[in-house]
Amino acid sequence: MSKYICQHRPPNKQITTYLFGYEVDNPSSDYLQYKIFNEPYSGIVNETYYTRNLKFAKNFFRENLTAHYESEGMDRLH
Repeated sequence: MSKYICQHRPPNKQITTYLFGYEVDNPSSDYLQYKIFNEPYSGIVNETYYTRNLKFAKNFFRENLTAHYESEGMDRLH
């Protein structure tokens, strides 16, 4: 069973594989890659009801993990 969200493959980390995603023509696919996973992108990413949920989830986890790290004296996941 895989335990990663994103895996960079050698050589030089040129190929990135995601454990999950959306159909390529779905606006949520662009949003997930470029706004959530911080992949470079030069186009326009359309926001929808679903992309707003992705944004909310990212902020929720970032805030809660940051609070947890600070309370436990940790700087990252191990």
